[in-house]
Amino acid sequence: MKNRNGYEVKGVKQMEGRDGYMLNCSLYKDGKKVATVVDDGNGGCLDIHFLDYKAPRVEVSGINYMDKPFSYKGTPQEKVFQAYVNTLPTYDTEWSKNQHPDQEHVINEMVDEAENTKRLKRICKSKTLFTLKDDDTEDEFYSIKHPYCEKVRNHLEAKYGDNLGRILNEELAS
Repeated sequence: MKNRNGYEVKGVKQMEGRDGYMLNCSLYKDGKKVATVVDDGNGGCLDIHFLDYKAPRVEVSGINYMDKPFSYKGTPQEKVFQAYVNTLPTYDTEWSKNQHPDQEHVINEMVDEAENTKRLKRICKSKTLFTLKDDDTEDEFYSIKHPYCEKVRNHLEAKYGDNLGRILNEELAS
């Protein structure tokens, strides 16, 4: 998974709602829970509830999707998270170029990563997933219907030699 400056989501629960998926998870910074995140599945934005809501308000600022600066009074943890979001590169969508990320976008990316990692770990219990260096794709894997072990690694090294790329099972085990 990407280094997210110490941020990660845990306890992700999703189900289908009236207008999209419902979502519930917690946002952690350096192993400490800093916010709860809820999407009620009714077509609105994420509700991000920072746990330090009783702390004195501070100035939180950034750049919105229209490339305009914004600021508001938020919690200290919210300011730290927004400062991290402000460091992220822009991205392109089908509607606009150089879109500045917002807190919701970043959390949704983290949720997608967490869910994908969970799915891949489940697959890796019964299969070995690997890449080859001469392939153009970075995140498409070949699979062997056998759980990963040293014998499987030796087989892959013998068969593919220097062309053997990543073995996802090793990455997910760490």
